[in-house]
Parts: sequence; C-alpha cells; structure tokens
Amino acid sequence: MNFSVDGHLFWLASDDEVWVGGLGPFNDSVFGYAFRNPVPGEDIECFIGGEIDVTLGFKALEYLLFQVDYSHFYLGDGVEVVFDGEDQLDWFYAQAKVPFTLGK
Repeated sequence: MNFSVDGHLFWLASDDEVWVGGLGPFNDSVFGYAFRNPVPGEDIECFIGGEIDVTLGFKALEYLLFQVDYSHFYLGDGVEVVFDGEDQLDWFYAQAKVPFTLGK
C-alpha cells in the first residue's frame, strides 16, 4: 500500500501570452486547443493556481493494482480573470492497473 500527498503550482511564462488548454487534435476547428482570453476589462494574470493531490494505491492481487486520488485546485488570478467568478475545483478518480512486461 502507498499513500502520497503532492502539491503543484502553475504559472504562465509571461503576462504577454494567452492561456492555451486542450487535449490535442480532437477538434478540427482549433486542432483540439482552446485559447483563453480574459473577460473584457481584465488583463492576463500569470498565476494560474495551486493543486493538492491525495493518492492511495494498493495491490489487490499479484497482478492487480488499484489507485484512488482526490485533487483540489485553488484557482489563481490567471483563471479568475478568464472564467470570472470560479475560485476552486475538486475532482476524484479511481483506476485499476494490470502490470505486465514483454519479454525478458
């Protein structure tokens, strides 16, 4: 069994760029990326926010691993000027892994 608590902080490289998010080429009109600009009257802010992750993993069987994770994201000024109002996000995930190796 393993347990971890991790923290992350996120910034834009400068206040001269737009915030780009996405998962890749799944949308033909923008090649899968969204360009986020501030709401009218606001300027780009570099600090996106901070994240805390709490993860628990355990081995159920010899070849079956489970992992569950809870994350909380504290939005910084960089997100608040784009989405105007939101200040926190929470999410949870669970996964099962079947590890194997090919050849030796």
